[in-house]
Amino acid sequence: METRIKQFMVEDHKRLDGLLKEFQRLKQSDRSSAKKLFHEFKTGFVKHMAWEEEILFPMIESRTSLHMPGPASITRSEHREIRKLLDEVYDEIMNKENWTEELE
Repeated sequence: METRIKQFMVEDHKRLDGLLKEFQRLKQSDRSSAKKLFHEFKTGFVKHMAWEEEILFPMIESRTSLHMPGPASITRSEHREIRKLLDEVYDEIMNKENWTEELE
């Protein structure tokens, strides 16, 4: 089971990387498609972080006895900051006309 979880997470990382790269490629030439891609990226990234926090980290902590302030705790804090920044970028992309220049 651990191998399947690891493989799933690796594949999801690759999928998210692909969405972000495609967004970057299209943001100046096809804004409508770029917005959809960023929405898909943000939604997927938030889910990915939730899976890490709710499934992966508890499994690691239970098997290694790593608890506060272990690596998972630090990553949870980083995830909170990432969510905040993602929300800010998302709002900028979805609600502003000239966002391409600001995302360079």
